[in-house]
Amino acid sequence: RVLARAALDSLGTHAIRAITPHQIDHGNLNTLEEEAIVDLIREFRPDQVLIDALGPPAGIPRVIARLQAQLDFTPGWVMEPKADHTYAVVGAASIYAKTTRDGALDDLRAEYGVLGSGYPSDPKTRQWMLDWAKTGADWPDFVRTRWGTVQAISQQAMFDA
Repeated sequence: RVLARAALDSLGTHAIRAITPHQIDHGNLNTLEEEAIVDLIREFRPDQVLIDALGPPAGIPRVIARLQAQLDFTPGWVMEPKADHTYAVVGAASIYAKTTRDGALDDLRAEYGVLGSGYPSDPKTRQWMLDWAKTGADWPDFVRTRWGTVQAISQQAMFDA
């Protein structure tokens, strides 16, 4: 599973930063996301940053302060829940990140079969994981092994075998 962060400017210029399962397993997802966002902001150097909220609304000022502290310029900041519904450019960046992630899943399906969406609520994803766990083989490198769903399914596979 790949988590993607995308940036898109008003001219349609875009970039993406993928956060790999290995990075997530060995790091902090919130920190990794913030690093990807800062990297994109540095690349684009926008006058204004429009972004979906990272965490609950009460924490937004602290998140913005952490992001701003890593920059050598000061853009305007708009961070709010559901920004992808309010601002077309945020929605477009979200779609770009999702389609990039979906493309990566399509590449994996060619080798690993029916993987589902990669989300824990997806029955196809859960079934693929259970079938894999029952083989006793190490998880492929695209699986986040620290993911609670993986741990639960690994336990279930021991009893279902």
